[in-house]
Amino acid sequence: MSDCAVVRDLLPIYFDNETSPETSGFIREHLKTCASCRELYRSMDRLPRTGAAEAVGISGYTATAKRIGRSIFAGAASIAAFMLLAGCAAGYLIRNSKGTV
Repeated sequence: MSDCAVVRDLLPIYFDNETSPETSGFIREHLKTCASCRELYRSMDRLPRTGAAEAVGISGYTATAKRIGRSIFAGAASIAAFMLLAGCAAGYLIRNSKGTV
């Protein structure tokens, strides 16, 4: 994998100031020598900070992490709702079956 590919993947989180100091240094050094990555970063700088990755068309780590977080939350909420309904149904059946035996 080339340095450009790595830097392009990291630019959205670098742009949002979410990279480690070591990663930030690597990206800064690369931007000094690579005109194409530098231009991509400059185009991101003309955008508002929120949603920069999506606006430029880069699927960055931050956007992916947010999607995964929403998916996990939705799955956990679904499981909790199912367990609550199953518990209510079981309680209803147990309570009503004692009187019919």
